[in-house]
Amino acid sequence: MQLSKWSGSALGRLWGWGQRSGMRLGGSPTQTNQYNPIQIGEHEDWVHVSAGNEHSFGIREDDLGRRTLWAWGQRQHGRLGLGALSAGAGSEVITRVGTGTNWLYVSAGHEHSAGIRGTGTSGHLYTWGNGLNGGLGINPVPSSNNAPVRIATNISDWTRVSAGNGFALALRANGQLFSWGNNGSARTGQNSVTGNTPVPTQVGTASNWRYISAGSLHSLAINANGELWSWGSNSQSRTGHDTTSSNTTEPRRVGTASGWESVSAGTNHSIAIRAGSLYGMRSNSNGRLGDGTTTQRLVPTAVVFAED
Repeated sequence: MQLSKWSGSALGRLWGWGQRSGMRLGGSPTQTNQYNPIQIGEHEDWVHVSAGNEHSFGIREDDLGRRTLWAWGQRQHGRLGLGALSAGAGSEVITRVGTGTNWLYVSAGHEHSAGIRGTGTSGHLYTWGNGLNGGLGINPVPSSNNAPVRIATNISDWTRVSAGNGFALALRANGQLFSWGNNGSARTGQNSVTGNTPVPTQVGTASNWRYISAGSLHSLAINANGELWSWGSNSQSRTGHDTTSSNTTEPRRVGTASGWESVSAGTNHSIAIRAGSLYGMRSNSNGRLGDGTTTQRLVPTAVVFAED
């Protein structure tokens, strides 16, 4: 999941909550699980943050506009990019990743990570962490990388990236969508591919994509027309196509509504925003969709908030 603000005037403090094990919250070694948001550290210059399975990243911007990447959590498989691969080791506190000062975007996946470095709103694409099934976008496929490595070196206009479970999605400035990695359950959207996709490969021929989110076994995207599209595992209707059978092997439009603004694909459910309203779909066990029920939602369903 990603949250970001792009203007220098939108700098802020970093907050976290939830399970502390694996150093997920980036606090002190004595920190316990947190049931309410707590401030992490004292810095007030955070512009972007992304939480993965057991690790997280943030980007800070100083007064000179330099953007640095910081990480915390479990570092197994090198997912933090801090140069350590040992199992069980972690970063108790927020630690700077490398010396780069031009990070634009970062995404924490399940056991790997991806980011963009450049100027303005686009740049070069980097990956690190677990390379199993081609999740790092490098061929020959490495078992892992413990520091950011530039991939797809012939392309320098990447604008957004989203790391999922063993795979990833990325957008170029021209609106083209690319994917790579584990294609189990058709999560990469490569309709003609039966195996894994080891390097970034364009998904379809459309060039009007503007928002992406890679989940565990499925993917979601929004195009310039505000239409919501999905592909991958349809178990419990992850893709929102009003069915629980078969995989969706290429991007397929979800319903007929437009005006979708953002979307986030999780492990067993998805959340999206349209016209200022929140929608949820798929598994609703443990109340994960926030609609006051545990009823499974096969299509995007509006979340009605209880009054204070």
